[in-house]
Amino acid sequence: RGNGSREQYDAECTAVLAGAGVEYVLLVGYMRILSREFTDYWAGRCVNVHPSLLPKHAGGMDLAVHQAVIDAKETESGCTIHEVTEEVDGGPIVVQKAVKVEPNDTAELLKAKVQALEGPAFIEAIRKKCGIAVVSYADAGVSIDAGNTLVELIKPACKATRRPGCDADLGGFGGLFDLAAAGYNANDTVLIGATDGVGTKLRVAHATKKHESVGVDLVAMCVNDLVVAGGEPLFFLDY
Repeated sequence: RGNGSREQYDAECTAVLAGAGVEYVLLVGYMRILSREFTDYWAGRCVNVHPSLLPKHAGGMDLAVHQAVIDAKETESGCTIHEVTEEVDGGPIVVQKAVKVEPNDTAELLKAKVQALEGPAFIEAIRKKCGIAVVSYADAGVSIDAGNTLVELIKPACKATRRPGCDADLGGFGGLFDLAAAGYNANDTVLIGATDGVGTKLRVAHATKKHESVGVDLVAMCVNDLVVAGGEPLFFLDY
């Protein structure tokens, strides 16, 4: 700021932060190299996010980091939450989250994928710093990899049931349906929403070790709820 030195600016920042009772400092998109005085004062209480899996591509910034990953033909990238020390991107690693690098990824596409990991990574880092236990999907008995594999396996079957108006791809977080594309007039069409829990049906399938038809049954229960209300089933959302 102005003609002041980096040390003076950092000292002012520390004074403001400490005066406000700040306990932890999160550097998000903070494109400045911090002085030793700042890093010493906030040692162990200041973390930064870097758009790579450190120690790879330390010292780089923004798109240059993602382009370096692509140029190196790496198959995996991600983000790193690390403690801030005087050594740029050299502090102890707190959390890392990885993402697959696809052959057709550009620096911009890879940046978008990595940025989506940064929020959850920061939350996990804060919980660790505060001594809050972090329960992962794996801890709860859920395999993300197995889930993704299942989605890929059932995609052909799901695609075979697609009808005009269904514009969403399998695996997204929401379902899209275009009434006009399906031949309906939006001005005089009423949508009926229904959902049904897996509940007892899934427990019976587990008990009998017969899972071949439980999927059909689960979908049928939702369809029945729509039909008895006078509706036509248009699309299906998973549980």
